[in-house]
Amino acid sequence: MMCLLASSRPPSLMWTSTRLTKTPATPSPRSFTTIYETFTQMDLVLLNQAIEHVCRIARITSNPRGNALLVGVGGSGKQSLARLASFLNGQDIFQIMVTSTYGLNEFRTDVQELYKKAGIKNIPYALILTDSQIVSQDMLVYLNDMLSSGNVPDLFNNDERDGVIGSLSNEAKSQGLDNSSPDIVWEYFISKVRANFHIILCFSPVTKDFAAWCRQFPALATTTVIDWFHRWPEQALKSVARRFLSEIDLGSTEMTSRVADFMAACQEGITATSEEYIAQEKRYCYTTPKS
Repeated sequence: MMCLLASSRPPSLMWTSTRLTKTPATPSPRSFTTIYETFTQMDLVLLNQAIEHVCRIARITSNPRGNALLVGVGGSGKQSLARLASFLNGQDIFQIMVTSTYGLNEFRTDVQELYKKAGIKNIPYALILTDSQIVSQDMLVYLNDMLSSGNVPDLFNNDERDGVIGSLSNEAKSQGLDNSSPDIVWEYFISKVRANFHIILCFSPVTKDFAAWCRQFPALATTTVIDWFHRWPEQALKSVARRFLSEIDLGSTEMTSRVADFMAACQEGITATSEEYIAQEKRYCYTTPKS
């Protein structure tokens, strides 16, 4: 099995906790060093299965109005691979920073800014959202409207809506549209947003809310392309273990290989035991690569 290690990125791109930020094309040595030491790098072991997921996500979100629903247990790599796929598509990445004060109003403000950047400034964006970041069920109402039609009724008030229409009036006219009609200009704005703005949902199927959310907000499943993240094979677990154990001096390469094999065997053993537990007790015990 081919194993590719991705532990660095081009100098023009650095990783932050919320998004991939582009730095100047020719940064000074001092500024580059500061950025390199400040921001965390992605350290991925890309095996065939991971590369397949990246290709799927990149293909989905490269299309206009392309949105993805990544379904898998926590720790299976959904967010990391979604970020990598979005970077390959040249999309700026945005993730909300959930705090004790973050609520629907803050989410509304974030979405407003993303809509303006995607619809007015024509910047391609990818919003990566996990189920743990859904702090209010009202956020799902917004997401459902964003996915189904792109038009969220109470996202912009009248003054904000008029400002957006005024910003795009001349552009709409250049496209052969009747800019004297606010509704036509607004529809033009929404069409640009849907072409440039992509939503990637990273949900776990084991949470109690997953099935309920899909029933109550059908656009989450019907307007997205679903990519299922199944359990990683034993060879993948061994490759990841060898990669991170290589930074530790265990005395010899053979010892490192044996420890890696043992770690993968433990993971597989726990998974097998969990399946027996389900068969006997009808109760689920989930294991993830992260655990």
